This record gives sequence, structure tokens and C-alpha cells, in this order.
Amino acid sequence: RERLPLQTEARETYSEHQASFADIYGRSAFAAKVREDLENQASVTWVSYLGFEGHESHDVATAYLKEGLYGGFLTFGVKGGSVTADKVVDNLKLANDLANLGDTKTLVIRPSGTAHGTTLKESAHNNSESEAASAMIRVSVGIETIDDIITDFRNALEQIHVE
Repeated sequence: RERLPLQTEARETYSEHQASFADIYGRSAFAAKVREDLENQASVTWVSYLGFEGHESHDVATAYLKEGLYGGFLTFGVKGGSVTADKVVDNLKLANDLANLGDTKTLVIRPSGTAHGTTLKESAHNNSESEAASAMIRVSVGIETIDDIITDFRNALEQIHVE
């Protein structure tokens, strides 16, 4: 099973600087895999990840970032709006619903439930943008086993039963 080394394991092998690069590469690779899997889920309406060539800022990111280091953050939306997105987050077992994105654990947050979410709704120019913002889930991919992360999201999405 593919897993990043724990920080203590990494420090035994690498300097802290090298370990942090291993973490960044791993998170980027894991986030890309999560994005790919989410795009194949029937209840997911859209996925946004900087490492995806279709992302509006991908070319700029590629110009400024070392190739492949797009980070471990992504966002996605689900069918059924805000209530359904809340259910997805509630159904997650591995990922935690916390605001401190960037931890070593996989974390999620619903921006519509934060001060930033209010700004998203206010900046939405039409109903479809507002609906997309209300159904958004932000993910910070951690260093757990990638199969466990993907399975957690699949199981949470399967439980919502949207058409």
C-alpha cells in the first residue's frame, strides 16, 4: 500500500528540508489521485485542482512552481447543494472537518460555513455560481495511505444517494 513516510521515519532518512520536499511531492501526487477519483463519482459535479491541465491557473502555476509540485489542496462540489455537501463531510471517517488546512492528516472544510463562504456567496454573479459555492468542499490531502483516503471519500459520497 502506497504511503508517505511518517515525519519521524523521514527525518531518520532525510534532512528536515529533504523530508519536507518528499511530503510536498507526495501530497501533490495524492491530491492528483483524489482529484481523478472524485471526477469519476456520479454525485460530484466538479473538481478543481491546480495540477489539472484544465484548471484556469494551471499554466501560471506551472511557470512558477517546480513541475509536479501543485500542492495537496483541491475543492469539489456535489449534487444536491449545501445540505448534501454537509452530509458528505459528516460521512467521512478518516478526513476531519477542521479549519487548519495543511496538517499531516486529511482535512476538509465547508467554505459556506465560514466567513470566507459569505464572501463566495456575495461574489457569485448568478444562481449557478451561488449553488456551486454552497455545495463546495475544500480538501487538504494528508499523508495517510492513498487507498484509505480515496475509500473514505468514495464511501462518504455513496451514502448520500443523489441522482
